[in-house]
Amino acid sequence: MTPSIELRPFEPDDLGAIAQLYVDAVHALAVDHYDLAQREAWAPRAIDQDRWSTRLDGLTTVVATSESRLVGFVAWREDGYLDLLYVHPDMARRGLGARLVAVVEEDAAARGVDLVWASASDVSRPLFAKLGYAPQREEQIDVRGEPLRSTIMEKRLGAAPPEGARG
Repeated sequence: MTPSIELRPFEPDDLGAIAQLYVDAVHALAVDHYDLAQREAWAPRAIDQDRWSTRLDGLTTVVATSESRLVGFVAWREDGYLDLLYVHPDMARRGLGARLVAVVEEDAAARGVDLVWASASDVSRPLFAKLGYAPQREEQIDVRGEPLRSTIMEKRLGAAPPEGARG
């Protein structure tokens, strides 16, 4: 039986759990796509809470919990850029990532934003493709001296005009 998942807004007390989930997800789920040095650069095991606080500042963040345990999170900007999407390795490939992306898309549509995009890792690219995101270009970024591949992917939502703009 799949445990129930609740989605709620990020709270400051979630910061440590988000950072740990990020590290755990990268090191467990990216092993087939990125080598150890790349994973260590991407998600250092020594967690810097101040860096995480700064990283989330200015983003809308929603967390997923199951039985009071944080099992996923998504963070995005108001302009439609989906910055962070991570699920606990135990919850991978169970629909939670898609559910979190849907939250971003619903928020974007409600704001009248018709384009959501992300820099998708090789790990998340299949999920984004399944959800209708189209690859735009591949990129390689340098993180702590290690090259990391990703793909810019985007989805047009066809958002309705803002309220009051209809004729």
